[in-house]
Amino acid sequence: ATDEGFVLAGSRRILDGQFPHLDFLTLRPAGSSYLHALVVKYGGANTFYLSRFIFWIQSAIIAWLWVVISNKLLKMKISTIYRYLLATIVFIFNVHSFPAMAWTTIDGLFLSTIGLWLITHFSKNGNQ
Repeated sequence: ATDEGFVLAGSRRILDGQFPHLDFLTLRPAGSSYLHALVVKYGGANTFYLSRFIFWIQSAIIAWLWVVISNKLLKMKISTIYRYLLATIVFIFNVHSFPAMAWTTIDGLFLSTIGLWLITHFSKNGNQ
């Protein structure tokens, strides 16, 4: 079994009306099960394919936002073509390091990256 099975099984249990840590025990954070609940609900026979597609989308967003965050915090002026090239390199390193599946680690990196981007995007000078 992989972590993907645990995450998607937790999502199914949530959709069935159960509450993590109350109705069923899990050592993994429950946020991933909530995050992937729509995949389980609407995925049908393609749930695993859709789950892995979500991984690819999350990895692309992580790569792009880290380029944007780094660009702002380092106060660099990088052209658009170099940003895309750098994001592509970061994306390749990311998907090379992690298996393509619903995983609490990827979900945590995804949500943390979005949070860091929100902080840097809405701060006045990017250093707060």
